[in-house]
Parts: sequence; structure tokens; C-alpha cells
Amino acid sequence: MATCSRSASGSACSSGCARVRPSRSSRTAAAGGWEPACGGWATSSTESASGGDGYPPPVPDLVAPHPRYRRSFLAAVAEYPPAEAREAGLVLFDATNHHPGERFSAIELADRDVFAAYCRRLNELDDPAAVPPLMVPSTILWWLEGDEYLGRISIRHQLTPFLLEQGGHIGYGVRPSARRRGHATAMLAAVLPHAAALGIDPVLVTCDDTNIASRKVIEAAGGELEDQRGVKLRYWVPTT
Repeated sequence: MATCSRSASGSACSSGCARVRPSRSSRTAAAGGWEPACGGWATSSTESASGGDGYPPPVPDLVAPHPRYRRSFLAAVAEYPPAEAREAGLVLFDATNHHPGERFSAIELADRDVFAAYCRRLNELDDPAAVPPLMVPSTILWWLEGDEYLGRISIRHQLTPFLLEQGGHIGYGVRPSARRRGHATAMLAAVLPHAAALGIDPVLVTCDDTNIASRKVIEAAGGELEDQRGVKLRYWVPTT
């Protein structure tokens, strides 16, 4: 898969692309997150890899949640069964004794202002002061091809006893219509430099012992199986 020629730090590509998540100080709350500076095109010398107009096709990349992707995000949400609301990104936190929980519906997010607020909320979850009690800061990124939403991935900055046993540092999901196309593998590989920038090396990634597809994704990223606890396989994946 072609990739943009970003620097090793992941800050920008040689064409001026800025499709990675910037620091909080450089984001504007009014925009609800971050606006990519370009379409994220990758160069290609083969005619078959380009579109009919001679331009290369967009290459999937990780971006911060932004209101401009509302239509595609909602189309993706519509593909999930109601029971998979968490994987669709509609459940930020379950209710606890200390927190009422944070859940959204597709009907609510169809409103532009609500969706902008939703994006702002996702983007502030890396701030410990913005995270509910008993939760950990997380970096949320979306996997997009051009403006098409394909999936989401999160980096939990810390491990609670439960996350050490079951959840790990990384959680991700690919919209149903984009599955079995290698996006989970590519998305996990792409997020590792972000985890490294947070000082996390290695990351813990877990999956059910019956989930063969997830096992292959984790192992393709260099994951080394430490053990199995209950039904969960626990892999450590290097980020540098």
C-alpha cells in the first residue's frame, strides 16, 4: 500500500500534508478538532494506480475526529447492528457509580452542532482533566480514505488493573463494509508511532482466543504473545 512521505516524527509529508494529529495547543475548539491541510494523496508512477482523471487515489490515513466527516461517519454507523454501538464509536464511557456514562445516537449526531460537539469531546479525551473518574486518557483517531470514514482506533495512555488483564492499550474497529480489506492491519501499524510519541513502548493489545482475524492483525504488527487470561490473549507490540 502506498503511503505519504511523512517525516519519521509523523508530523508532515514532503508535499505539506498534515494529516496526523497535532498538539492540543494547535487545535481550535471552534472547528471541533483538526482540519487536514491536504487530501493525503500518495504519489504513484503507474497509470493503473491512478484515477480516471490521472490523479492517484486517496490513501487511508489516521486523522483526528472532525465535523467534515459527519456524513461518512453516520453512513458507517448505519452499517452496525445496535448491539455494536461501542464499536461504532457511539459509546465513549459506560455508566459507573461515579459517572452517568456517555452515549450518542445516530439521530442526535445527524445534527451538525451535536456532531461538532461530539468531535470536540473525542479530541479532548487525551486530557486527564477531561476524563471521567475511573477512566484513563485516550487518543482517538479515525481511519479515512479521502473523506470516507473506514474505522477508528484509540490509544489508552495508561493501564488500569482491568486494562492490564483484558483491554490493553489499543482498541479499534473497522466499519462492516470495509472489512476483510486489510484496514485493521494497516490501521494498527499506523497508530504505533503515535503510541511511541506518547512514551508507550511496547503496547498491550488483546483479543479473544477465538478471534483468528484479530490474532493475525496483532501478529502482523509484531505482537508477541505473553499469555492467556480467561478468554483473552495478551500480546505486546513494539512501537519503536
